[in-house]
Amino acid sequence: FFSMWAHVPNPQPDPLFALNARFKVDTDPNKLGLGVGAYRSEDGSPYVLEVVREADEFLANATLDKEYLDADGHPDFLRFSVELLLGEDSPLIGAGAVASCQAISGTGGLRLLAEFIAQFLPPNTTVLLSDPTWPNHPTIFREVGMSVKYHKYWDKNAQWVDFAGMKEDLEAAPNGSVVVLHLCSHNPSGADLTESQWMELADLMQSKRHLAFFDAAYQGYATGDLDADSFSLRHFVSRGISC
Repeated sequence: FFSMWAHVPNPQPDPLFALNARFKVDTDPNKLGLGVGAYRSEDGSPYVLEVVREADEFLANATLDKEYLDADGHPDFLRFSVELLLGEDSPLIGAGAVASCQAISGTGGLRLLAEFIAQFLPPNTTVLLSDPTWPNHPTIFREVGMSVKYHKYWDKNAQWVDFAGMKEDLEAAPNGSVVVLHLCSHNPSGADLTESQWMELADLMQSKRHLAFFDAAYQGYATGDLDADSFSLRHFVSRGISC
């Protein structure tokens, strides 16, 4: 029969989900799944934190009116999210200098901000991603029409961050580029910059007038300390770097 959708191609399977599917059917008793950034129990089952269970119970018993939210989201959610990232005592919050918007999932938030950047920055603005990075990053920016390039990050020989190479590439990039930075727990390497390296990188970013685009997917996962894990972002904004 005739279909107006016959020309639509089938999407390629997501390699990470394909890997997870293979992991589930693997019978090796010593298998260890490292594909998804989530807590697991000793037997590999999903581990739900007690605070999440308490939140579920609170919401189940709460009397909610189910009213539509404002266009930018729930005010309390926005306020607490900003305080979590920047700290309750951030002068930017007190000055009303922080814009926030609620989105569906981390990917949804990245797409919204990518759309915003594509609309309001010059059309030839370059987006720089670490090599390697989360596979969805390049797709998100290319879908909004932005030029995507990569900077050095992982040194295969040293098995750690190639900080010198990273600085070299960011220095060579056009002024005013968008640099996507991982707040902590770099995906997929797990290797983060030290505090002194973040401060050195802030000098470079400021001199090049680059915009810092922080992806904060794993705050709290790197050190177990929410404040320590947000050092990079807090230092950058304290320096007046656009984020």
